[in-house]
Amino acid sequence: MRDEALTPITITPDTVRLLDVLDIGGRQLRVIDLRALRAGHKLLIFETGETLTLTPRSLLNGGRAVPYESPWRRTPGPWGRV
Repeated sequence: MRDEALTPITITPDTVRLLDVLDIGGRQLRVIDLRALRAGHKLLIFETGETLTLTPRSLLNGGRAVPYESPWRRTPGPWGRV
């Protein structure tokens, strides 16, 4: 089974993705929808229903979920045996 680990990243309008977690005012908000606006702006919609508009100069701290597999987990060999 694969788990997910949260990797810290700096988020800009060009790098934001769905399911990114932004740290805003001490709260962690997950992006569930985003829309491109004029002049490089992006409208982010969070799970809570709140919205945020990122300007081209916006920089935010956040995290991105990446697949994680334990180094101690044994994987099956070429013949399906562990």
